[in-house]
Amino acid sequence: MDSTTYKEGYREYKSPKHICEHPHLYHSVQKEYQKVVTRPIWQTYVEEADHLRHH
Repeated sequence: MDSTTYKEGYREYKSPKHICEHPHLYHSVQKEYQKVVTRPIWQTYVEEADHLRHH
C-alpha cells in the first residue's frame, strides 16, 4: 500500500492498481481500479481516545 503525507496533516493511502474485466457487460471493458483512503495523521489517537472513553 502506497502512502503520501500532505503538509495539511493528512495521509493518503492507495491500494495496488489492478485490472477488472466485466465480461457480462455489452462489450468487454478493461479498466484500472485503485482505492484511495485519506485520513488525518492524528486519527489513530482519536480512535484510541474513543475506545478508552467507552470502556
